[in-house]
Amino acid sequence: MIINREDFDDSKMEYVTYPRKFKDMEAFLKWRNKNKYRGIKVKAKPRVEIHKSQMMRKVIELVVYTVEFPYRALDLIGDKKIFQRIIRRLSTLEFYRSPDGKEEIHTAVLVIYGQGDHKFVRLHKKALPILEWLGLSEIYQQQIERYTYSGNEARLENKFRRNEVIALMQRIGIEFCKDKLPTLQTQDTKNIFSARPMFYPSKELDKLRKQENKEPIQTQMAGVIFTSGQAFPVYNTRNTILKWQGLYEKRMFLYVDYLARRNASVRRIHSAIVFVGKENNAEEFIRASTLDRGGMYALTSFYKNIYAVPLDENGARMLRILAVADGHKKLEEYFCKEEKSISFLDGNMVRLMQATDTDNVVVYCYPHQGEFIEKYLSNKVKFREVSLDVAEVVLGVQEDEFKIYEVERELNEE
Repeated sequence: MIINREDFDDSKMEYVTYPRKFKDMEAFLKWRNKNKYRGIKVKAKPRVEIHKSQMMRKVIELVVYTVEFPYRALDLIGDKKIFQRIIRRLSTLEFYRSPDGKEEIHTAVLVIYGQGDHKFVRLHKKALPILEWLGLSEIYQQQIERYTYSGNEARLENKFRRNEVIALMQRIGIEFCKDKLPTLQTQDTKNIFSARPMFYPSKELDKLRKQENKEPIQTQMAGVIFTSGQAFPVYNTRNTILKWQGLYEKRMFLYVDYLARRNASVRRIHSAIVFVGKENNAEEFIRASTLDRGGMYALTSFYKNIYAVPLDENGARMLRILAVADGHKKLEEYFCKEEKSISFLDGNMVRLMQATDTDNVVVYCYPHQGEFIEKYLSNKVKFREVSLDVAEVVLGVQEDEFKIYEVERELNEE
């Protein structure tokens, strides 16, 4: 319901909210006019100027691009409690004011559905004018035109895993918005990327195949990170073992490898990133892929390096380091100066699995990786912990390089 400020006398009484027993603002105003002699006053509440809140815009952008954003992924975009408060506020009826101050709308912006791990957030149907104020209306229309709503838990889980990857990309500033990504081409061989990483979700790759009159390939790949001279296919296992269909995964790998040669000056893709709840999930995923067709299309047959990155704040910082050109090699040269020493600072599971045959090896790792390495390699290994802060200093990676949002500071300012 759009409210014109001229219809009310603000000098006598300010309105913004009304008691819950009333169905809407019109019902309350009708009751108030009948009971003017009682001198009832409404507590004033400031209008929400959503275009001024960086955190609110961040949440709305994610819902616009993902359509159904998993509630469990809030800790991937920042402080979970803070963003829970933001979503609760956006899912209640409020008055929102346009940037020019000429228009106000009374609605909820988001709607929460589901329970537990299948709880997710959608855009409210009456919030479209707010998207026009933020310049997101056209993008949202494009997203929902080709979006398939599904109540099947398996399909919903698959969508959530892909949307979690997008949330992590947004947190560290890796671009994923379609209108800001360079257009992939298959006609010429030229480098269209810079040192800044770009993430292409799998649905964008499927659209490109349709333009080439090729059928989409249903795989577990969530997308691809491209930079100049580098390409990383991305998977997300979370806490489950993904169903591996090697033949389809091989076809998708060859297609992505072809795109990398054409657009990013990559001779061949050798590395992939696997997001996990815990590092042992990556090991289980690798071993499960060897069971299909006798291991002919195992994950290790495609990639020499498989980087296990946890789905949390530590994983976001590791991903930022991996995005630096040859960052893992620079860290290995800086720390691993002993004869029998290896680096697990990049989370390379292939390298760690090969180390099981070596005794008295020294493994350099981050503090959150130490427990897993100790259990995996038992007494054969000595591990030395390296702080993520030190690794970032060695590579010269600054937090503001990818525009990480400091949500706590903004909350204090509000």
